[in-house]
Amino acid sequence: MDAQAFFAKSAKNNNKVFMKKIFVFLFLAFPLISCVNNKSKNIITKESYIENLLRIQSQEQKEEEFTKIQDATLEDNQNLISDNQDQQTKTEFVVGSEDVPLFQGLIQTEDDDLNLGFDSGSGTISSSSYKSQFSEIDVKNFYIKTLPQMGWFLVNKSNENLIFKRENKTVTISFLNKEGYGIVRFFISSEL
Repeated sequence: MDAQAFFAKSAKNNNKVFMKKIFVFLFLAFPLISCVNNKSKNIITKESYIENLLRIQSQEQKEEEFTKIQDATLEDNQNLISDNQDQQTKTEFVVGSEDVPLFQGLIQTEDDDLNLGFDSGSGTISSSSYKSQFSEIDVKNFYIKTLPQMGWFLVNKSNENLIFKRENKTVTISFLNKEGYGIVRFFISSEL
């Protein structure tokens, strides 16, 4: 290879390297040049800086409040569940029954004529009576709402009685007045 061809090839290679260097320089410097040319658009003013800080603080406060609300709601729900579990464990049942809940506030009477129970070869019968200081409507509504949730079917409803059946059991709830107070009487029978 002669000297002239060597220098031509060398110049050509140098031009390629030089062009690559210029291209890389322009590629890296263009954003900087763009920022310098658009100086007024990219300058962060004191006011915009403060606005951004306030916006960020406001967003953080909203997130903190939301978290507090979620935590409070979770705690309220846990307390409600705990109260319901406590109430379920405190549920009393009508004497002679394991599946007829006692309306809270009813007080069993001492009257032997109204409280009895016996078992026979054909089934069981129990009767219990409770004094009530609540309205008859409140007690009726409680049993009309509660017993069907426990599998009982309302088969008769009158002013004096509610009659529910489930499988081989019957519950008759009677409402009486005696000596100025209400009496709620439960008559529970089951057939074998």
